[in-house]
Amino acid sequence: MADLLIVADDFTGALDTGVQFAKQGISTIVSNEPDELADLSEPSFRVIVVNTESRHLTPIEAARRVREAVEWGVAQGIPTFYKKTDSTLRGNIGAELTALLDSVDGDRLIFVPAFPATGRTTEEGIQYVDGVPIHRSRFAEDQLNPIEQSYVPDIIHEQSSVEVVLVRRDHYADFESLIDEAEDKAILMFDAETEEDLRAIGDSLKVAGGDYQSFAGCAGFSNVLPDVIGLTSDSVEFGEGGVPKRTLVVSGSLNPTSLRQVAYMERHGTKTITLSPEQALSSSDGDRVFDELIELIETGFEKKDEIIVRTLVDRSDLDSYIAYARERDIKPEEVHRRVARSVGRLVQSVLEEVEIGYLVVFGGDTARGVVDALDCSGIVPKTEIVPGVVFSEISWHGRILGFVTKAGGFGEEDVLHSIERFVERIA
Repeated sequence: MADLLIVADDFTGALDTGVQFAKQGISTIVSNEPDELADLSEPSFRVIVVNTESRHLTPIEAARRVREAVEWGVAQGIPTFYKKTDSTLRGNIGAELTALLDSVDGDRLIFVPAFPATGRTTEEGIQYVDGVPIHRSRFAEDQLNPIEQSYVPDIIHEQSSVEVVLVRRDHYADFESLIDEAEDKAILMFDAETEEDLRAIGDSLKVAGGDYQSFAGCAGFSNVLPDVIGLTSDSVEFGEGGVPKRTLVVSGSLNPTSLRQVAYMERHGTKTITLSPEQALSSSDGDRVFDELIELIETGFEKKDEIIVRTLVDRSDLDSYIAYARERDIKPEEVHRRVARSVGRLVQSVLEEVEIGYLVVFGGDTARGVVDALDCSGIVPKTEIVPGVVFSEISWHGRILGFVTKAGGFGEEDVLHSIERFVERIA
């Protein structure tokens, strides 16, 4: 029986949370489909992470998926649950936290939304990115999940009537005193500005000795959670080496951070290929739209060990995608799914022609499209290259591939150099 079930709303979130346990030597597996849970009823892993892929769904459907996953875990006897949330609070935060709280035998949920290592902090209940309230940050204009406010209790209450109790930094030690007047069910939401704050919250939870079953937050607090719930190392091996260093980087992220990271590598000589709207929005598995592109990638690998394939040079390129989609009666909400599927098929086609050792994927939807195309049922996170950049292993046609994922907004401009150095060490 597993000790912990983590429920994430997108793929990169599932990986960057699961790796917090894996890098501490705790055996962890990421399942990319709730339907796969039945195959994990007798797991050899201590931590199971399931991606409900619910960030872009309606609140009702998102809550349903979370309930199903948690109820499965309860039926399996899993004692502890962690609802992974986006560090900028995109998605169905209120609906999904409430679904977790309603599905377990407990009336308190511990919620720590901060991720200080990546600049996400919570102060007086307000969520910040690099000191900027999230509704004024670069994430506010997210095409699928725009952010209109930064006060976390108000964000929760957009979709939930559960009481939110704010625990400020000076109340860590006596946070349980704040619960006395709380309603039957409550979310205890903690401020945190530093890594030391996260550890202090964990220490307070251990001292309080409460029988807490439900936790939530992003990858930041999940790094502390093993100590809180008593998870210790059971598996330490990773990376056997001997695979080719060839690395295919694919970026389908719209985030300006990812766009800058790719542009940086292009300026420094990395071969970079940009998909056309026709290629990125291709819908037929049988078309030949990728033939010339695959040949170009094959030729590129004869000269370089790293090639980047991207969907956009900058956000203004979205206009050409929108125009192409409109001409072909593709609904706007379907565009990101089509792009993810097309990129996934392209990666599959390249792997069939070129011996590649490592895949690097920017963007959660893109990563999901790649994994779906490769039909990978389980992804095993191994370590974190830098905060927010996860190294995992996947099995494809009997080969073990290194799989590096990064959510769009994470990482410094030269993050791909950090990934290159990591590959050099383990290849």
